[in-house]
Amino acid sequence: MHQTINSNFGKPAALLAALFILPGAQAALTYENVNGTGVVYDSGTGLYWLQNGNYANQNFTFPAAQAWASSLNIPGVSGSWQIPSVADFQSLESQLQGTGSGYYGTVPFGAGPNDYVSNVQGWYWTSDSAGVGNQMAIDQYGYAYPKPVTDSYSVWVVATAVPEPGTVVAGALAVGVGCLMVLGRRRSAPQA
Repeated sequence: MHQTINSNFGKPAALLAALFILPGAQAALTYENVNGTGVVYDSGTGLYWLQNGNYANQNFTFPAAQAWASSLNIPGVSGSWQIPSVADFQSLESQLQGTGSGYYGTVPFGAGPNDYVSNVQGWYWTSDSAGVGNQMAIDQYGYAYPKPVTDSYSVWVVATAVPEPGTVVAGALAVGVGCLMVLGRRRSAPQA
């Protein structure tokens, strides 16, 4: 079950994109503002990334990175932040401008004034295990390598924020049926 973010994430375009992305369709990144904190929605994975690629401004061992991510509290977000997988990172990186050249600092993904990620680091922890005492870390080129959990790397967190499509469709159907029932009752009411 997906967790939700309670904020101004209500952009209809982002929700429709999340619901109707067809297999093979191009994913898109969308900037959102949550009570002053920039986040970027990836319609390909259904994840919200912090716009700041090193929000903590420090590196962590993997256990410390997990603890920091799970304790992160951003006003307007009701859900948990977590460390993304290698595939999640690769989806994000495939949509940033300059793919293949590596990333540091500020990297654009579109033409809008807020269409960028910032404070991008060279290495990040991922949620993918690499065996006993090791964890996968990903570099700025999108390649993952097993690293000892005692090494220190940046952590870029994500949150799931899109309702499950079945829930949205069921809710929309219930509203539609309810409206039809009300209209049907109005039409069949005797005229005075």
